[in-house]
Amino acid sequence: MIQFKEMILILLVFVLSCKENKGKIDSKMQDIDKQVEHNATIKNDTLVALHKIIDTNYSDYQYLKHFAGHLDDDKTEDIVLVVERKCKEEEANASDESRCRKTVLLINTGELHYKVAAESTTIFECSDCGGAGVGDPMQGVVFDNDTVKFFSFYGAATKTMETTAFVYDTISKKWKQTLFTSEWYNIFDTLPGSEIKQNIEIKTAKDFGDIYFGSD
Repeated sequence: MIQFKEMILILLVFVLSCKENKGKIDSKMQDIDKQVEHNATIKNDTLVALHKIIDTNYSDYQYLKHFAGHLDDDKTEDIVLVVERKCKEEEANASDESRCRKTVLLINTGELHYKVAAESTTIFECSDCGGAGVGDPMQGVVFDNDTVKFFSFYGAATKTMETTAFVYDTISKKWKQTLFTSEWYNIFDTLPGSEIKQNIEIKTAKDFGDIYFGSD
Protein backbone atom coordinates (compact mmCIF):
# COMPACT_ATOMS: atom_id res chain seq x y z
CA MET A 1 0.00 0.00 0.00
CA ILE A 2 1.44 3.39 -0.99
CA GLN A 3 1.84 5.61 2.08
CA PHE A 4 0.51 9.16 2.09
CA LYS A 5 4.01 10.71 1.98
CA GLU A 6 4.95 8.50 -0.95
CA MET A 7 1.79 9.48 -2.79
CA ILE A 8 2.56 13.18 -2.25
CA LEU A 9 6.10 12.61 -3.54
CA ILE A 10 4.81 10.82 -6.66
CA LEU A 11 2.36 13.65 -7.35
CA LEU A 12 5.11 16.24 -6.86
CA VAL A 13 7.41 14.41 -9.30
CA PHE A 14 4.56 14.23 -11.79
CA VAL A 15 3.78 17.96 -11.57
CA LEU A 16 7.42 18.98 -11.85
CA SER A 17 8.09 16.64 -14.76
CA CYS A 18 5.07 17.94 -16.65
CA LYS A 19 6.24 21.54 -16.18
CA GLU A 20 9.90 20.98 -16.94
CA ASN A 21 9.75 18.38 -19.72
CA LYS A 22 7.52 19.13 -22.63
CA GLY A 23 9.12 16.37 -24.72
CA LYS A 24 9.01 15.76 -28.44
CA ILE A 25 5.32 14.82 -28.40
CA ASP A 26 4.23 18.08 -26.76
CA SER A 27 6.41 20.05 -29.19
CA LYS A 28 4.87 18.25 -32.15
CA MET A 29 1.36 18.94 -30.84
CA GLN A 30 2.15 22.67 -30.70
CA ASP A 31 3.34 22.59 -34.32
CA ILE A 32 0.18 20.72 -35.32
CA ASP A 33 -2.01 23.26 -33.53
CA LYS A 34 -0.42 26.11 -35.51
CA GLN A 35 -0.94 24.41 -38.86
CA VAL A 36 -4.43 23.21 -37.98
CA GLU A 37 -5.39 26.75 -36.97
CA HIS A 38 -4.21 27.94 -40.37
CA ASN A 39 -5.86 25.11 -42.32
CA ALA A 40 -9.17 25.09 -40.50
CA THR A 41 -10.22 28.65 -41.36
CA ILE A 42 -13.99 28.46 -41.59
CA LYS A 43 -15.77 30.20 -44.47
CA ASN A 44 -19.55 30.57 -44.50
CA ASP A 45 -19.92 29.40 -48.10
CA THR A 46 -17.82 26.31 -47.40
CA LEU A 47 -19.94 25.51 -44.35
CA VAL A 48 -23.10 25.75 -46.41
CA ALA A 49 -21.68 23.29 -48.93
CA LEU A 50 -20.58 20.92 -46.17
CA HIS A 51 -23.97 20.95 -44.47
CA LYS A 52 -25.57 20.04 -47.80
CA ILE A 53 -23.24 17.05 -48.03
CA ILE A 54 -24.15 16.05 -44.47
CA ASP A 55 -27.88 16.37 -45.14
CA THR A 56 -27.54 14.23 -48.27
CA ASN A 57 -25.08 11.55 -47.14
CA TYR A 58 -24.87 11.60 -43.35
CA SER A 59 -28.24 12.78 -42.13
CA ASP A 60 -27.95 11.00 -38.77
CA TYR A 61 -24.70 12.86 -38.02
CA GLN A 62 -23.97 16.42 -36.98
CA TYR A 63 -21.18 18.67 -38.17
CA LEU A 64 -18.22 18.76 -35.77
CA LYS A 65 -15.24 20.24 -37.60
CA HIS A 66 -13.47 20.44 -40.92
CA PHE A 67 -9.89 20.92 -42.09
CA ALA A 68 -8.93 22.38 -45.47
CA GLY A 69 -5.77 22.06 -47.54
CA HIS A 70 -4.31 21.19 -50.93
CA LEU A 71 -3.76 17.60 -52.08
CA ASP A 72 -2.95 18.43 -55.70
CA ASP A 73 -1.99 21.36 -57.93
CA ASP A 74 -5.46 22.58 -58.87
CA LYS A 75 -5.27 25.42 -56.30
CA THR A 76 -8.66 24.47 -54.82
CA GLU A 77 -8.94 23.38 -51.21
CA ASP A 78 -9.78 19.79 -50.43
CA ILE A 79 -11.42 19.01 -47.11
CA VAL A 80 -11.47 16.50 -44.30
CA LEU A 81 -14.90 16.64 -42.69
CA VAL A 82 -15.55 15.21 -39.22
CA VAL A 83 -19.15 14.47 -38.22
CA GLU A 84 -20.51 12.79 -35.10
CA ARG A 85 -23.61 11.32 -33.48
CA LYS A 86 -24.45 9.65 -30.18
CA CYS A 87 -22.97 6.17 -30.13
CA LYS A 88 -25.33 3.22 -30.35
CA GLU A 89 -25.35 0.66 -27.56
CA GLU A 90 -23.55 -2.01 -29.61
CA GLU A 91 -20.78 0.33 -30.78
CA ALA A 92 -17.36 0.49 -29.17
CA ASN A 93 -17.17 3.64 -27.08
CA ALA A 94 -15.61 4.98 -23.93
CA SER A 95 -18.71 6.10 -22.03
CA ASP A 96 -22.48 6.44 -22.17
CA GLU A 97 -21.99 10.00 -23.41
CA SER A 98 -19.62 9.02 -26.23
CA ARG A 99 -20.28 10.47 -29.66
CA CYS A 100 -19.18 8.21 -32.50
CA ARG A 101 -17.48 9.90 -35.41
CA LYS A 102 -17.06 9.57 -39.12
CA THR A 103 -14.12 11.16 -40.92
CA VAL A 104 -14.75 12.00 -44.57
CA LEU A 105 -12.20 12.97 -47.21
CA LEU A 106 -13.71 15.38 -49.75
CA ILE A 107 -11.97 16.24 -53.01
CA ASN A 108 -12.82 19.60 -54.57
CA THR A 109 -14.11 19.11 -58.11
CA GLY A 110 -15.05 22.72 -58.75
CA GLU A 111 -16.21 25.84 -56.98
CA LEU A 112 -17.66 24.49 -53.72
CA HIS A 113 -18.41 21.09 -55.28
CA TYR A 114 -16.93 18.10 -53.49
CA LYS A 115 -16.66 14.39 -54.17
CA VAL A 116 -16.61 11.90 -51.29
CA ALA A 117 -13.28 10.15 -51.86
CA ALA A 118 -13.21 8.03 -48.71
CA GLU A 119 -14.68 7.78 -45.23
CA SER A 120 -13.70 6.08 -41.97
CA THR A 121 -15.26 5.45 -38.57
CA THR A 122 -11.97 4.53 -36.89
CA ILE A 123 -9.58 7.43 -37.53
CA PHE A 124 -11.18 9.60 -34.83
CA GLU A 125 -13.37 6.87 -33.40
CA CYS A 126 -15.29 8.68 -30.67
CA SER A 127 -15.37 11.86 -28.61
CA ASP A 128 -13.74 10.39 -25.50
CA CYS A 129 -11.81 7.41 -26.83
CA GLY A 130 -8.56 9.10 -25.83
CA GLY A 131 -8.94 7.74 -22.33
CA ALA A 132 -9.32 9.31 -18.91
CA GLY A 133 -6.17 11.41 -19.24
CA VAL A 134 -6.96 12.86 -22.67
CA GLY A 135 -10.66 12.53 -23.47
CA ASP A 136 -11.02 13.64 -27.07
CA PRO A 137 -8.24 11.94 -29.09
CA MET A 138 -8.57 14.16 -32.16
CA GLN A 139 -5.56 16.48 -32.44
CA GLY A 140 -5.81 17.57 -36.04
CA VAL A 141 -5.35 16.98 -39.74
CA VAL A 142 -2.49 18.27 -41.88
CA PHE A 143 -2.29 18.40 -45.67
CA ASP A 144 1.28 17.87 -46.82
CA ASN A 145 1.54 18.06 -50.62
CA ASP A 146 -0.17 14.86 -51.84
CA THR A 147 -0.38 13.38 -48.33
CA VAL A 148 -3.08 13.79 -45.69
CA LYS A 149 -2.03 13.13 -42.10
CA PHE A 150 -4.22 12.45 -39.08
CA PHE A 151 -3.01 13.03 -35.51
CA SER A 152 -4.52 11.38 -32.42
CA PHE A 153 -3.55 11.46 -28.75
CA TYR A 154 -4.29 8.81 -26.11
CA GLY A 155 -3.53 7.78 -22.56
CA ALA A 156 -3.25 8.65 -18.89
CA ALA A 157 0.10 7.97 -17.21
CA THR A 158 1.32 6.73 -20.60
CA LYS A 159 0.64 9.28 -23.32
CA THR A 160 0.72 8.27 -26.99
CA MET A 161 0.65 10.40 -30.13
CA GLU A 162 -0.33 8.49 -33.29
CA THR A 163 0.18 9.75 -36.83
CA THR A 164 -1.53 8.05 -39.77
CA ALA A 165 -0.77 9.16 -43.34
CA PHE A 166 -2.54 8.42 -46.62
CA VAL A 167 -1.61 9.03 -50.26
CA TYR A 168 -3.74 8.50 -53.36
CA ASP A 169 -2.78 5.23 -55.04
CA THR A 170 -3.19 5.45 -58.82
CA ILE A 171 -3.29 1.66 -59.21
CA SER A 172 -6.10 0.88 -56.78
CA LYS A 173 -7.59 4.38 -57.16
CA LYS A 174 -7.97 4.51 -53.40
CA TRP A 175 -6.32 6.44 -50.59
CA LYS A 176 -3.63 4.10 -49.30
CA GLN A 177 -2.00 4.23 -45.90
CA THR A 178 1.73 4.86 -46.22
CA LEU A 179 2.80 5.60 -42.66
CA PHE A 180 1.91 4.91 -39.05
CA THR A 181 3.98 6.35 -36.23
CA SER A 182 3.48 5.93 -32.51
CA GLU A 183 5.32 8.23 -30.10
CA TRP A 184 4.84 7.71 -26.38
CA TYR A 185 6.14 8.39 -22.91
CA ASN A 186 5.28 7.31 -19.37
CA ILE A 187 5.53 9.94 -16.65
CA PHE A 188 7.20 7.42 -14.33
CA ASP A 189 9.73 6.18 -16.91
CA THR A 190 12.58 8.63 -16.48
CA LEU A 191 16.18 8.86 -17.60
CA PRO A 192 19.09 10.10 -15.45
CA GLY A 193 18.39 13.71 -14.56
CA SER A 194 14.62 13.08 -14.29
CA GLU A 195 14.11 13.55 -18.03
CA ILE A 196 11.11 11.56 -19.24
CA LYS A 197 12.08 8.83 -21.68
CA GLN A 198 10.64 9.31 -25.18
CA ASN A 199 9.79 6.33 -27.40
CA ILE A 200 8.91 6.10 -31.09
CA GLU A 201 7.85 3.35 -33.48
CA ILE A 202 7.59 3.96 -37.22
CA LYS A 203 5.83 1.61 -39.62
CA THR A 204 5.33 1.81 -43.39
CA ALA A 205 3.31 -0.22 -45.91
CA LYS A 206 6.13 -2.77 -45.92
CA ASP A 207 5.24 -3.50 -42.29
CA PHE A 208 1.44 -3.41 -42.30
CA GLY A 209 0.57 -4.24 -45.93
CA ASP A 210 -2.22 -2.69 -47.99
CA ILE A 211 -4.51 -0.60 -45.82
CA TYR A 212 -6.88 1.93 -47.34
CA PHE A 213 -8.75 4.91 -45.98
CA GLY A 214 -12.13 3.53 -45.01
CA SER A 215 -11.22 -0.15 -44.82
CA ASP A 216 -12.49 -0.21 -41.24
